[in-house]
Amino acid sequence: MKKYLNTLFVLGLATTVAAPAWAEHGEGKHQRKSPEEIFKMIDANGDGSISLDEFKAHHEQMKAKWAEKREEWKAKRKEHKAHDAAGADAGAEKAE
Repeated sequence: MKKYLNTLFVLGLATTVAAPAWAEHGEGKHQRKSPEEIFKMIDANGDGSISLDEFKAHHEQMKAKWAEKREEWKAKRKEHKAHDAAGADAGAEKAE
């Protein structure tokens, strides 16, 4: 039991120490932005503060971006379902 708890402790500690490095050095398109980068994206006029209008504009941009991604995912899912159905039909024909 003690060995098990020690293993869990070491894994938890390693994850805690490594998590910021993973977030900072993400791979590919899933790399996280720092809070400073996000702030600069939202602060459209660069005055160092985020107005309600800037916040709303950024929110609308993000909604549009995610709506576009959602449509891409739906199209891919539809394509995969069609492919799977075609494969199932071909498999049924071979069995006959």
